[in-house]
Amino acid sequence: MISRLLMGIGLSIVLAMGITACGGGRDMGLTGLESAQPAAVQDSASDGQPPQLAEATGRSIASGTPPVAVLDMDEGDFTGPYLATLDLSGSFHPDDDPIVEYSFDLGYGIGTVTQTDPVLEILLQPGNYIVNGTCGSDSDNDGIADCFSAPDTGKLSVSPVWESSATPVHDRPAGFVRAGLIQMVGEDDGSSTSFYYDSLVRGISAMHVDPSGVVSYDYVSTGTPGLDLITEPVPDGDGWAFAVSSGGFFDIPLLTRIFTWDGEKLDILKNFQLEDNNVFNPQLERDGNGDLFLFYWDISSFPGPRIVKVDVKTGAEETVLPNLAAGGIYDVEYNPGLDVFDIVYWSGALKWARYDGSTVIDGADITPVFPQGQEVDAAVDPTTDRPRMIYWHQGTVQYSELNADNDTWTAVQPVTPGDFNGQRLRMICADGTTYVGIISFSTALCTVYEGGSAGWQAFNTLDNLLGNVEMAICKVPGDPGIRSMTQYQDWSSRVHELAADDSELLLAQLDGTWGSGFKMQAASATDGLHLLQVRIAPGDVQLHLRSGDGVNWNEVTAPNNSIDHLEVGATDAGELYVTYNRGGRFRLARWTGSSFSEQQNGNVVTGGLGMVSDAGPLRFSFGEGSQQFFNVYTPATGMQFFPITADRIFGGSPTGFAGDFGALVFYGDGNISVSDLGFVTVANGAASLEPVSGIGRNYLGTGITEGSTVDGADYIEPGNGGGIATAWHVNTGPDSSPMRVVRHSDGSFTTKALQFNYPGSVVPDSLFVSSAVQAWGNTFVGLSADNIGLRQHMEWNKGNGFAQLAVPDVGIPLSLPELLVGQDGRWHIIFRDYVNDELLMVSTIE
Repeated sequence: MISRLLMGIGLSIVLAMGITACGGGRDMGLTGLESAQPAAVQDSASDGQPPQLAEATGRSIASGTPPVAVLDMDEGDFTGPYLATLDLSGSFHPDDDPIVEYSFDLGYGIGTVTQTDPVLEILLQPGNYIVNGTCGSDSDNDGIADCFSAPDTGKLSVSPVWESSATPVHDRPAGFVRAGLIQMVGEDDGSSTSFYYDSLVRGISAMHVDPSGVVSYDYVSTGTPGLDLITEPVPDGDGWAFAVSSGGFFDIPLLTRIFTWDGEKLDILKNFQLEDNNVFNPQLERDGNGDLFLFYWDISSFPGPRIVKVDVKTGAEETVLPNLAAGGIYDVEYNPGLDVFDIVYWSGALKWARYDGSTVIDGADITPVFPQGQEVDAAVDPTTDRPRMIYWHQGTVQYSELNADNDTWTAVQPVTPGDFNGQRLRMICADGTTYVGIISFSTALCTVYEGGSAGWQAFNTLDNLLGNVEMAICKVPGDPGIRSMTQYQDWSSRVHELAADDSELLLAQLDGTWGSGFKMQAASATDGLHLLQVRIAPGDVQLHLRSGDGVNWNEVTAPNNSIDHLEVGATDAGELYVTYNRGGRFRLARWTGSSFSEQQNGNVVTGGLGMVSDAGPLRFSFGEGSQQFFNVYTPATGMQFFPITADRIFGGSPTGFAGDFGALVFYGDGNISVSDLGFVTVANGAASLEPVSGIGRNYLGTGITEGSTVDGADYIEPGNGGGIATAWHVNTGPDSSPMRVVRHSDGSFTTKALQFNYPGSVVPDSLFVSSAVQAWGNTFVGLSADNIGLRQHMEWNKGNGFAQLAVPDVGIPLSLPELLVGQDGRWHIIFRDYVNDELLMVSTIE
């Protein structure tokens, strides 16, 4: 973009220097308004011309009296697109030499329009414009301008006007299930709620089905990647509470937090967070006093693992059962009739312990058989106050219950007949009956059994085949049936009311997802808008879409599969490049119009990410912090390795500057989750890093970067003599607000937090995305948004500062958006529709 920026500042430099040009011919500009595309600039300097002026204007200088440009235009704020009238009719020459040429410099996107007519009517797309009008006179009457004026300058802003609705970009059939690790509860009012890990938005969702069958959703991000373990919910006032453990990899610590549900909204319990990678298989229980306790298997305890109880209110820990065998197999259930906790666990045998909150007061062996699949599930029968349990062993689900003597357990007996290969066991006790829900691996059927020590029989077998091992059951008080949430071969998750006559009523359906938008990147190239994304699923599937008109999208060739990072950029010349990591190496590929041609590859440093510029000439880099080298690739020089004294560099956003390489980067001591922000420059054969902000980017690993976490663009900075500045939007993690970073034309930096005003009930989300572009008129536009698009900030540079822009309202959240400016200057936002799993785009009006 820098070459276009130079056109925009060239005449400003002339004005600042007090220089006008007379004599010689002209070498720049369009003869008439040929198109709304940047005009080419060719440098041509004559003897004695200051080189900086020759580079900026492309005009030669001789002695003589210059003409005077007088630009008449409407200044101020308009909405776009705006048909502007730029009038140089009032321009004159003191000696009455004829004026034969008029030039209108509108900066990036349009460039300089040169014509013989003093009036230019031009359609301006959204942007902030500094218009420089100049004229050229003919001193020797040969019809060619040889004496040029200083510019006369006007300013105007064209604000975007957005379409009222979004249009589809892509819709793919589901490829994997959206709901995982499901838990389910029944409500006294006849409703039910399913809590699950949502693989589309990567957090915890609640799906509520009210008594009339109306379905509603709520969602809270955990701020960490990967699957989240959800414990069985326990009553919490008029709602429910459950624990969620997430993280524990990608240099992100394992976090265990308490979620609450009040019947309408999910929330995270304040003042409690257990950050410990030794926490395994947590269980949440509430006692008769209403106090919450978190139990967990401590895998690091010496001389052996132990079960620990944590008081959620005070944080106090207590060992319940010490010196256990390895495995982490256990389940805890609060027994309200006796005000004790019943614990079933494995330690050399399957055992039972009764715990009164401070002491183990009873216990017994159940069976010496080791539970396969490491799964047991227990429940307390409220009619007898005695625990029951099931486990899986050698193709059958086995059952036992505490005898009436409250000291011994019944002999184990099979729940399922024959060779039944089941897992993900669920058991509930209600209305004096025990129900067990089992998914069969061999038949892919879901069956609910009812019974006890006197025997078991099938209550209901769902008619449709299932595609995955997910199932939850609950009992709605007063309802003779059983509610279930299960998964199907079409990747949907369905809530049914199951009846004893083996019939079922579908109450709600949550469709599966193809993963539209995961790791999504977009850029604007000469052949149209490009969107690339990687679905986070087994055997990564990529999508490459192109739109030549900003309306119709076609699927075209994508890079190689099995990649774990993706960055996309288009150079100032409109060439599209993509960088990604695959097979332990980073790759740089150029789009040829029909396929990607690999340009460069190199070894991937653990945690490192490639960077590719989306401005100016191509700048591709890869930080090898552990090897103390910073890599820079350009088509002209190939790959160059510059020594750098810095901690590991994890990724960032290169600038569009035409001179020495520069990039705003995340760097740290080897752990991306606590990295800081710095600026890398390359000069004199070496790279150096200047600290910019000690942001301490907590809990954000490379594996969850779903868009750019830092993205920038160049713009003209009027307050610094028309110099070139770069602004970035930086998203730093859950403990820091997104921020704006500006590198001013004098090389200094300023930072400012972009406040999103988080509601008190929402944990700040690490899955932010930043998208920044250069719009027409030398304008920076930045957009930051959270994981589900409820909190957004869009702004542009205006005057000597920044002004906020309204985000288009299309009736749904603009989740994790990508901001683009097409070759025609229109703005586009590509975003996710999470409910319908679609990619959509909203554009400024034509």
